Amino acid sequence: MERFNVSRLCVVLLTLTTLAACSDESSSPNVSFDEMGDAFTFVCNDDPSDLLKVRYFSGEPSRMRAERQGEVVELTVAMSGSGARYVNGTTSYWEHQGEVTLEWGDPPTTAICKPQ
Repeated sequence: MERFNVSRLCVVLLTLTTLAACSDESSSPNVSFDEMGDAFTFVCNDDPSDLLKVRYFSGEPSRMRAERQGEVVELTVAMSGSGARYVNGTTSYWEHQGEVTLEWGDPPTTAICKPQ
C-alpha cells in the first residue's frame, strides 16, 4: 500500500512540475506590462514622450506584447522578407536594421521608432 502512495505522489509532482514549466506569464491578465520583465524601449517619431515598449515571447507561434500611450496589444509573428514582423488586426510592427515601422491604432497611423 505504501508503494502505491509513493507512486501516486510521484505522478502528482510530475504533473505539477510539467504545468509549472508550461505556464506563461504573458497570459496572466493580472500582470502589468512593467512587471513582466525586461522590455525593449523605442522612441517614436523623434518624440521622447512617444515611447513604444516591446517584449518578445517564444512559443508557437512566436509573439510579442507592445505598449504605446497606455494601450497594450499582443501581436503574432508574420512573414517578412527581411527583419522581424508582427501583426494583429490593424497593428503592425516591422523591425529592420534597428528601426521599427509601426502601424498603430484604428484607423492606423504610421510611426518610425528607434531604440531609446
